[in-house]
Amino acid sequence: MPELVVPEAAFATAQFILQQTALEIGLNLGTADPFQQGTPITNRLCALLTSTCNLLKGMHEWQHLQVVYNLTTQAGDTGVYPLPSDFYALTDQTGWQKSYFWPLRGPYSAQMWQRVVNYPTTGIYVAFRIENNQLWLWPQPPPIGIGVTFVYKSNFWCTDGLTDTGKAAPTQGSDIINFDWMAVMTFLKLRYLASLGHDVTAAKEEFRVAMDMAMAAADGAAPELELARDARFPFITGFNSPDTGFGGQPPAGGSYQ
Repeated sequence: MPELVVPEAAFATAQFILQQTALEIGLNLGTADPFQQGTPITNRLCALLTSTCNLLKGMHEWQHLQVVYNLTTQAGDTGVYPLPSDFYALTDQTGWQKSYFWPLRGPYSAQMWQRVVNYPTTGIYVAFRIENNQLWLWPQPPPIGIGVTFVYKSNFWCTDGLTDTGKAAPTQGSDIINFDWMAVMTFLKLRYLASLGHDVTAAKEEFRVAMDMAMAAADGAAPELELARDARFPFITGFNSPDTGFGGQPPAGGSYQ
């Protein structure tokens, strides 16, 4: 049985996750890189690891996969810009025109886009849509010097173990899987057992617990919730919560109303 060292960080190598998963379902992958072994079991586990992480990518707003995108329109721009190679999806309500501190209009559907581009004015700006992995801005061509920013979700949930660059899937055991390794391992085990037709009742509960823990850790501390409108209108004061407590006598010469 290979000796596994539990990683100190939340992220772990693909090899560690595959070996740990195998051990928990009664298999032994040995110490060789699972991506190089080429057996039916390792092939299945490696394929399931990739699809499992692709599913996890869309199951939560993972903070470590959020990337800020910036551009400034230049002379000669057409209004069509290639999106980053790791672009997966926009993060809702994060688009702004930095030059004027106005929210971007969009993303527009095909129907809304046709409406604005055929409207007899260029005064509607900045509208945008995503098409063919490109960012389209309106008006076209756009005014020069308009700063545009938004946050997008990265598709690079894996880090190359040799070059330390982002990638969309692991290809070697040393690659780092950028998700909580317990969440990945329990989800991978669940999907492996399901692919063989086994009962997965216990595995589902194990994954639910691990996923809840991973999401809570990724979100950070909870914000303080304020019930009052703002500091000028406190929710509870001496006017609505008297010193004598509920049911006591009103102050002399006054009332609680």
